[in-house]
Amino acid sequence: MKVEDTQRTTSGIEPIAHCIDASLISLQNSASYPLRGGISTGFGDLDESTSGIAPMSFNVIAGRPCMGATTLAFSIGLNIAIDQKRPCVIFSLTESKYRVANRLLALQSGVERERIHRVDLDRDQLNKISRAAEEIKSSPLFIVDSAFSVQAIQEKIERSFSYVTPAIVIIDDLSELAPLHDSRKVSKVVKQIKCLIHETGVAVILTSLFLRKLEKRKCKYPALNDLPKGLRLPSPDLLLMLYREAYYNPGPKMEDGTADIFIGSNRHGSMRPARLKFSDGQFLRYA
Repeated sequence: MKVEDTQRTTSGIEPIAHCIDASLISLQNSASYPLRGGISTGFGDLDESTSGIAPMSFNVIAGRPCMGATTLAFSIGLNIAIDQKRPCVIFSLTESKYRVANRLLALQSGVERERIHRVDLDRDQLNKISRAAEEIKSSPLFIVDSAFSVQAIQEKIERSFSYVTPAIVIIDDLSELAPLHDSRKVSKVVKQIKCLIHETGVAVILTSLFLRKLEKRKCKYPALNDLPKGLRLPSPDLLLMLYREAYYNPGPKMEDGTADIFIGSNRHGSMRPARLKFSDGQFLRYA
């Protein structure tokens, strides 16, 4: 049977030649990407470990409250939208789009979010925020705070981005889609997200909390077992687990400027941990 006949008689089965050609084109065009096909996070040490965010991948950033999972996800989104001019969509399931906007202004300007919240700002800080506002407004960054299921998220992506596929879709956070202790429901959400990735062609960053049992241990370093069970197996394409020693052991002798990122799984890069600078509630770029 000829290949042409096979193409006509099969349904959903594609000759390997098509896939090989697509891979070859991707490799030939890799010079247009910062990381040979991956999307740079904007953080040098993290990119070296992860090779960036792979296209059409499922990525998870996890940590206990105050570790900075949402902050890191939003920072990556800003870096991609502003520096690389690639469309990025933030689906906020926990905060209104106006609160997210304040978060983004703080991250882009370097002004503490608490000061913005209290409107306790001097002229220099106002100028920094104004510059950040213009940078964000001119970027292909979008915010949605009215989608509370994976189906609703997919519908908004398909309806609003019929011509241009977002480089990254950020979903904050898992606990709003399923109870973390219910492995069956978490597994269902993960499967839905993977279907969303396959059908829309986007890469997804999902934020998640660790289970509370981590707080009962003397050693607070995160482990795979601290994740909701339905999120562990099968493992995400990239799993980043955040830890800040200064949060658990504050004091003058403890450096408050670092965050350790342990890599629980990585299908497209190494498992080497990364360390980023962390100051005033923000991850510093290109650390």
